[in-house]
Order: sequence, then C-alpha cells, then structure tokens
Amino acid sequence: MMQGLNQPLLILLVVFRPATTTKLVCYFTNWSPYRTGAGRFLPEDVDPFLCSHLVYSFAVIDQANEISQYEWSEDRLYRSFTQIKSRYLDFISVKTFDLHSAADGRTGHHSSLYSQDHDNIDEIMEDWMERGATPGKLLLGFPIHTRPFTLSTAAVGLDVPISGPAAPGPYTQQIGLWSYYETCSFLVGSTVEWSDSQKVPFASKGNQWVGFDNKRSFDAKADYLRSRRLAGAAVWTLDMDDFSGQFCGEGNYPLISHLKQKLSEDWTTQKTSPAVAAFTSPPSSSTSEPSNQLFTTTAAGGGACSHNITVLRPGSSFCQHRADGLYLHSHVPKSFFRCAERLTYFTRCHGQESGHSRGVTATPSQNLLYFGFLTATLFHLLSIVE
Repeated sequence: MMQGLNQPLLILLVVFRPATTTKLVCYFTNWSPYRTGAGRFLPEDVDPFLCSHLVYSFAVIDQANEISQYEWSEDRLYRSFTQIKSRYLDFISVKTFDLHSAADGRTGHHSSLYSQDHDNIDEIMEDWMERGATPGKLLLGFPIHTRPFTLSTAAVGLDVPISGPAAPGPYTQQIGLWSYYETCSFLVGSTVEWSDSQKVPFASKGNQWVGFDNKRSFDAKADYLRSRRLAGAAVWTLDMDDFSGQFCGEGNYPLISHLKQKLSEDWTTQKTSPAVAAFTSPPSSSTSEPSNQLFTTTAAGGGACSHNITVLRPGSSFCQHRADGLYLHSHVPKSFFRCAERLTYFTRCHGQESGHSRGVTATPSQNLLYFGFLTATLFHLLSIVE
C-alpha cells in the first residue's frame, strides 16, 4: 500500500490522559480499515483508556508542508485522531521485533528477549544506551503481530530449516505475518513450546510454525523494561490484538490490556526486586577473583550457603546503564552482580563442604537479596518524586 510513496511521512501523536506511570504508546495503522470482516479496524474501535499515547501511522506531508490525503478516506481518519490536541513528546520508540524473517532460511523468534546470536532485545537496547541514549527516553517495542514459517523437515524447534514464510492469515492477508487473533485460531490443536533461554513461546502444527508473544513473554519483557528503567512500551499495533474479543477467549485487547496492567503494578510490593534478571552475555570485565574485597556475609541457618564474598569491580562497565539491583550470572554458577549507583559488585556464594561431595549447591545470601530489594525500591520511589 505504501509502495511508490515519495512524500515525507509523519506520525500524528495523540496524548490521552495517562493511565499508568509508565508510557504505553500504541500505534494505529492507516491500512487497517481496509481489512474485511472481523479484521477491519476503525478509529471507533480504539479504546481511549487503553494506552497513554496513540500514534497514527502514517500521515503524508505534501509539497506545501501540509498534511495531505493519501488514502481516499484519510480526511475522516485525520479528524478522528485530531479531536484531542497533539503535543510533542521526547521519546524514542525502539523497533525490537521483526529480527528474524523467512530470508534466514531457519525458524527464529522475531522478538526474543535474549538469544545466542545478536538479534535480540537485550543487545539492541544495550547498544542504544552504550551509544548515549538515556534509558528514560527509550520505549521498548512490543509486537502484537507474529511471524509464521513453513517447515521443510520434520524438525519443529528453534533454528530448524524452513522453505519460506507461512500462508497468509484469513484477515490480514499478508505472507509471513499473522495477527495475534489469527494466531489464537492456529494455536488450537498446535504444539506450543516455551524457550526459557529466549523468554518467548513458539508453536507448530503440521508444516506450519509460528513465533509469537503471549502474556508470559510480555511479563518477561515488562520486567526487563522496568529493570533497565526505560521510559515505557511501544505497542505495534492496536489492530493486531484481539480487539473485538472474538478469537482468543480472553476479552478485548488481551495482550495490550495485560501489558497495561503489568506496567501499572506497584513494584515496591513485589516479593523480589524487578531488577533481578538473567542475562546470556557476560560483562566486559573478567570474572576472576579480584583482590579488592569489600565485605563478606554469613547466610542464615538452614541455607546451603556458608557465606557470600562480595567484591567491588571498579573497572567494570556492567552497571553503567543498568538499574540498581541484582543480576544473575548465567555463565558462572552460584554468582551474581549487584549494581549500586553505577558501581559493579560481584558476589560468589560459597557452600559448606561435604565429605561426600565438594560441589557447591548454594543460593545468594538473603541479606544481600534484601539489600538489593530495598535499593531498587528506593530508586523507584525517587523516580516517582522526580
């Protein structure tokens, strides 16, 4: 629909009364009204209380630098979206999806939180921050659409051969792309699996395979968002959710509504710190024992950890762009990092030796966990005051 367009594009931003303390920016596409049947999405279908901001994608600027009509009914769409006065908002919506396609020749989730390759959310956001972007101005992209493929062998997991994209959905009618509500129909009778390393689900049925997001993966991404102290979420797009509630049996806008609720939670009441997160890539500094020891703590009785040794890592940049709190170290067992005011502390749990085994089966000290929770809580409260 947008092929051959040579005029500048513009997004119209409508700011609603914020429903959450974290931004929830949702996109409306100007081609969604042209779908048929239950897939047709009009401005009247937008829930004005669902998102804190609504973005119209896309408007056209003519040679006179005025908004012009590209589609035949766009004047009506413009009027619907400009009933509320727009204003400029300083944030960056980061496209953290469509990271894998049929051109790769293999299955791959298009919006994994972590992965062995570089095509994942964590590395994209870290790259933005390492290049100087302020975390408080970055919006994490949450895709509502899914990416399906056609398998070429009997293998049905991640990184297995494919022959190309899957057939179009009955409403979106786009090769290699399904809406969430179309995916819900596919999931009936499918084999659904969860990748614990990538924090995303995928499903297969026959020779069709799809990588998608659900409430569980949205929870993981929301936890990541809050742990990095990002500005909020950017949802692409409204019309891809089950906006009518006809297909998934979870009510209207099930994914976006769940995300809104998740971002509205009071993180100070959570049992564990939201800053506690696993990661797949080690920090830039070595994990060998440094000589600058900070302090030691002794675990409470009943634990398998005799004591924790925590040391300051003055040369590490691991905590430069991370929120204060604890981060599990996936490459060094029974160890974790603690970030406090951009300083990096490394903690290794040492267990009591046994006559039968010298292996250590330990957990981090409850004292340190409690300290990390209080630190994260303090910074959450400070961010509200600011």
